[in-house]
Amino acid sequence: NGCSGSVLTGKQICQAVYGAVFKELGDGDGVDGMDGDSAGRASTLVILSVGPQEDALVPDPVSLWPSSGVPKNCLCFPRVPQVELLQRVRSQLAFCVTNGGQNTFMESLSVGAPLLVC
Repeated sequence: NGCSGSVLTGKQICQAVYGAVFKELGDGDGVDGMDGDSAGRASTLVILSVGPQEDALVPDPVSLWPSSGVPKNCLCFPRVPQVELLQRVRSQLAFCVTNGGQNTFMESLSVGAPLLVC
């Protein structure tokens, strides 16, 4: 049937992306996530819109995420006012992670934000 027998749910795919973002951009050392790292660099503020599901931040499997959970510099919300947020932070925005949907794609491009499509 062309399947390897390994099927991920949409939730697991989203959580794998969250986990990768947490592992790569997370800062578990800063007080309230904004004090920086041991080299004195400022922490990166990460804002995630994770949807309304109550278990969106309960990793399945747990190995997808750092053992410390959601890093202090990562703020997770059921939804964010994306257009207003992008416009407000455009000069400091490093990039926008998206699933490639038309809205986020166009809204990010409208403020000149680099995109990471996964």
